[in-house]
Amino acid sequence: MTVGMLLATILLVLTFSGVLSGAWERLGIRQRTAGAWLLAMLAALLMPDVRLGAARVNPAGLAVTAAA
Repeated sequence: MTVGMLLATILLVLTFSGVLSGAWERLGIRQRTAGAWLLAMLAALLMPDVRLGAARVNPAGLAVTAAA
Protein backbone atom coordinates (compact mmCIF):
# COMPACT_ATOMS: atom_id res chain seq x y z
CA MET A 1 0.00 0.00 0.00
CA THR A 2 1.45 3.33 -1.02
CA VAL A 3 1.29 6.56 0.96
CA GLY A 4 -1.39 7.88 -1.41
CA MET A 5 -3.57 4.82 -0.89
CA LEU A 6 -3.16 5.04 2.87
CA LEU A 7 -4.03 8.75 2.91
CA ALA A 8 -7.06 8.25 0.66
CA THR A 9 -8.28 5.38 2.84
CA ILE A 10 -7.90 7.39 6.05
CA LEU A 11 -9.69 10.41 4.55
CA LEU A 12 -12.45 8.16 3.22
CA VAL A 13 -13.04 6.55 6.61
CA LEU A 14 -13.01 9.92 8.38
CA THR A 15 -15.39 11.39 5.81
CA PHE A 16 -17.98 8.63 6.02
CA SER A 17 -17.71 8.38 9.80
CA GLY A 18 -18.73 12.03 10.00
CA VAL A 19 -15.49 13.32 11.52
CA LEU A 20 -14.67 15.45 8.47
CA SER A 21 -18.21 16.33 7.43
CA GLY A 22 -17.95 19.83 8.93
CA ALA A 23 -14.64 20.46 7.21
CA TRP A 24 -16.05 19.46 3.83
CA GLU A 25 -19.13 21.64 4.36
CA ARG A 26 -16.95 24.66 5.20
CA LEU A 27 -15.25 24.14 1.85
CA GLY A 28 -18.65 24.01 0.15
CA ILE A 29 -18.41 20.30 -0.64
CA ARG A 30 -21.12 17.86 0.38
CA GLN A 31 -20.03 14.80 2.34
CA ARG A 32 -21.23 12.37 -0.34
CA THR A 33 -19.41 14.31 -3.05
CA ALA A 34 -16.18 14.24 -1.05
CA GLY A 35 -16.62 10.51 -0.46
CA ALA A 36 -17.15 9.89 -4.17
CA TRP A 37 -14.01 11.87 -5.01
CA LEU A 38 -12.00 9.92 -2.46
CA LEU A 39 -13.32 6.59 -3.76
CA ALA A 40 -12.38 7.60 -7.31
CA MET A 41 -8.91 8.64 -6.14
CA LEU A 42 -8.43 5.35 -4.30
CA ALA A 43 -9.56 3.39 -7.37
CA ALA A 44 -7.16 5.36 -9.57
CA LEU A 45 -4.31 4.67 -7.18
CA LEU A 46 -5.12 0.95 -7.26
CA MET A 47 -5.25 0.74 -11.07
CA PRO A 48 -1.47 0.47 -11.68
CA ASP A 49 -1.38 -2.57 -9.39
CA VAL A 50 -4.18 -4.21 -11.36
CA ARG A 51 -2.47 -3.53 -14.70
CA LEU A 52 0.84 -4.83 -13.37
CA GLY A 53 -0.82 -8.05 -12.23
CA ALA A 54 -2.54 -8.48 -15.60
CA ALA A 55 0.78 -8.07 -17.40
CA ARG A 56 2.10 -11.16 -15.65
CA VAL A 57 -0.48 -13.45 -17.26
CA ASN A 58 0.06 -14.79 -20.77
CA PRO A 59 -2.81 -15.13 -23.30
CA ALA A 60 -3.35 -18.78 -22.35
CA GLY A 61 -4.19 -17.61 -18.83
CA LEU A 62 -1.14 -19.19 -17.26
CA ALA A 63 0.96 -17.23 -14.81
CA VAL A 64 4.30 -16.16 -16.23
CA THR A 65 7.24 -16.75 -13.91
CA ALA A 66 10.19 -14.40 -13.55
CA ALA A 67 12.46 -16.95 -15.27
CA ALA A 68 10.32 -16.96 -18.42
